[in-house]
Amino acid sequence: MNQVIPDPTQTSLAPGATAQAILAPEPTSRWKALRSIGYWKNFDFVMLTLILLVIIVATCWYIFTPEPNPIKTVSFALSVVVLFQAWTLSVLYRCMDFVLQIRASQEMLPYDAARIAVGFMQGGQPLQKP
Repeated sequence: MNQVIPDPTQTSLAPGATAQAILAPEPTSRWKALRSIGYWKNFDFVMLTLILLVIIVATCWYIFTPEPNPIKTVSFALSVVVLFQAWTLSVLYRCMDFVLQIRASQEMLPYDAARIAVGFMQGGQPLQKP
């Protein structure tokens, strides 16, 4: 039961055409795949490190200070909230941009598919613009 899969590049329309594809290296893990598409960026690591450092400093200060000042405690909490909001806004902007890029790609899909099909029917040559 060995079935031979036909070569999709060899048709009666263009017997000499060959398909060419540019393939990116395959990611080895889900984390690398998410990192390669921009789900996590260096900015995210910097912001999370800053937030973590402020929390560590505030905790150490609170533990080793005999009488913590309420103003300083509120200032530490406020700085963490401001950093977290800045990071959240950057993530939201990145998500909005990603959705718009996907939408634009979907809108261009029929035109790109037609361009590929016409190029294939012309013997693998790119579409000749008038």
